[in-house]
Amino acid sequence: MWLRLRERLTAGNLVVLLALVGLLAVTIRRGGDADFFAHITAAQVIVEGRGLPGHDVFSYTVSGRTWIDHEYMNELLLYGLFNFIGGAAAVSVVFGLLIAAGFALMWRRIELQPAPKVVTAAALLLGAAAGVALWGPRAQVVTFTLFSLSLLLIELYVVRGSRAVYFMPLVVAVWANFHAGFVFAFLLLVLAIGCELVVWAVDRERRHILSARTLALVLAGCVVAGLITPWGPSLYNYVWLTQTSGTLANFTAEWQSPDFHHANMVAFGLMIGVFAGGLALRRPRLHHAVVALIMLGLALQAQRNILLFVAAAVPVIAWSYGAWWQEHRVGDRLLYWARLSARDMQLTAAAALVLVAVGVAAFTADSLGKQAASTRANFPVAASDWLAAHPSVGTRMFSDVGWSGYFNYRFYPQANRRVFMLGDPTLAGDTLMRQYTSITTLDGWQSLLDHYGVDYVVFEPDAALAAALNESAQWRRVYQDGVAAIWVRGAGSAQ
Repeated sequence: MWLRLRERLTAGNLVVLLALVGLLAVTIRRGGDADFFAHITAAQVIVEGRGLPGHDVFSYTVSGRTWIDHEYMNELLLYGLFNFIGGAAAVSVVFGLLIAAGFALMWRRIELQPAPKVVTAAALLLGAAAGVALWGPRAQVVTFTLFSLSLLLIELYVVRGSRAVYFMPLVVAVWANFHAGFVFAFLLLVLAIGCELVVWAVDRERRHILSARTLALVLAGCVVAGLITPWGPSLYNYVWLTQTSGTLANFTAEWQSPDFHHANMVAFGLMIGVFAGGLALRRPRLHHAVVALIMLGLALQAQRNILLFVAAAVPVIAWSYGAWWQEHRVGDRLLYWARLSARDMQLTAAAALVLVAVGVAAFTADSLGKQAASTRANFPVAASDWLAAHPSVGTRMFSDVGWSGYFNYRFYPQANRRVFMLGDPTLAGDTLMRQYTSITTLDGWQSLLDHYGVDYVVFEPDAALAAALNESAQWRRVYQDGVAAIWVRGAGSAQ
């Protein structure tokens, strides 16, 4: 076993391992997502109630509406790690390793058509950088990793006829209980079937028809497997309602198109250019090109899909530039210039791996140690402390929807601390979400607050709504810090 391990730890494989360890510095992130605390509290409700809640338990506006909690297994995982393993740091590390597993699956896929290890490592690092705005402890990274696994299983079947593709319904059954992104497995299978039929139409080889038929059977199995959740067919309806919501993009940045003026989108823009250049260098297989291009289209439509583009495009980039690298004998020239033996390269790569591992460990430990400070800087921690010290203040709250999850975490199940709404169109409904927007943009805001019986507001102190509240005779500011301010209806004087 030791000899086999030594044989596999070539200089090239060590370079790829170096990339996989290095990208942990990007993928192990603090819990800063707006829904991070909401998911932990949702799991608390599940654990304490010994079952899934069938309706919204966090808001006072739509408390009777059916709740399809499609991420319940992800929430239970977060809850267990957070409360029983190692707090927020354990959550960040486990989800960072889960993302790294997705990249390892990409490496395995690349190896089906081997590319130079240096090129593979560079492609993996580019993919990690491209997704920098989206990595972190969130359910979407479960979809990223299982999407990568699905691509590998389909590739193994199409290229080698592997029967591992028959495990895809099992993958979907697990996936559907963690995140509604499981439907992307259906898309991957449909695209693979379509490409096999197109290739058959060109060369008339019977194996492509047989391949398409097998993939269609697997697809049927996956559709059935998607029903193996507590929600049954309702989960498919949830996916449809989410995708067709007309207001979701107004509330969640990841549902908006990428803004390439932001620094965290620079690497994604670079990856698009590198991907396009790779297509010019080497014509990819039809299936590879179709999947990557469609995922690129989805990524340009909504930021959250950048992760799917990364999973689909990294192997294509490695194959394209790897072919160019080998054709121009770049590796041989570098070896000649460096004048290093294979043994020296192996030792150098091993030493670099150790140094990078130590550096990543130190960097992530320092970053995760700042979780409390990060939470205080991005969430209304001090304002919540004030509310906790004044439990009788207010009966119905209006707050920034991005803080709803944190208020749930701090105050559930206190009735007078329930939130106006959660940013889920299938739960809040488009009408309520539009009314929220109307309030924040001062379009009939006073009548809407009156309609819902709101008697205290927690919002950013520099927002337009804050200015209106400060000028209104009906409202008085009773608290303010750099993150949040609190206004109470009919309060005596500002403090």
